Amino acid sequence: MKNLSYSAATMLVIAGSAFAAKSTESSVLNATPGFTGSSGERTGFITPFDVTGIGSGDLPGAPINVVAFVNIGAGNAVNGMGWDVVLTAFGASWRSEIRVLVTDSTGLGGFNLAPGSANQTPGGPTAYSSNGQILKLANYAIPDVVALGDGLIRLEFFESYDDVAGAFDGVWNSGLLFLQTVREVPAPASVGLLGLAGVGLLGRKRR
Repeated sequence: MKNLSYSAATMLVIAGSAFAAKSTESSVLNATPGFTGSSGERTGFITPFDVTGIGSGDLPGAPINVVAFVNIGAGNAVNGMGWDVVLTAFGASWRSEIRVLVTDSTGLGGFNLAPGSANQTPGGPTAYSSNGQILKLANYAIPDVVALGDGLIRLEFFESYDDVAGAFDGVWNSGLLFLQTVREVPAPASVGLLGLAGVGLLGRKRR
């Protein structure tokens, strides 16, 4: 088994080849039990994103993966993130492998979030939370994710290890992600959910 590790100073640009074997690495932003760091200040504007029923598919870029775009406004930036979600991993998949990649609209830059990073085992549904805190990217040496001229931030829901190609290895049963932005998002916030190749929501139970 190959273990992959990244320093907290690494800006994660995820490629499929980076997850060729089950890994015990944690994302830069992860659900550390009992986290009480100083990064919980909420200066900025909070935009919630509902993850209920989103399937966790294959490696980044796979056709089955669910991709969402959140309109935060051109030139605005995501500078923090929080979460309050429930996850389930199917079969031999691990809850730590259920990820979301946060980038600009082209899929470049950014970071990945693994709320279940502490659970390198199958199972669920399991609740994970940032305990009401917004984790500031700067505190993890991650640059803000700046929206391009289209104003969009891209969220790709993926697996860091593909146990079953072309099938969902897990599900985001319910909950919210909280994107913190430097400036207020356009009103009303435009949130689009796009399932690539016609594959999108899994629902609350496995197909």
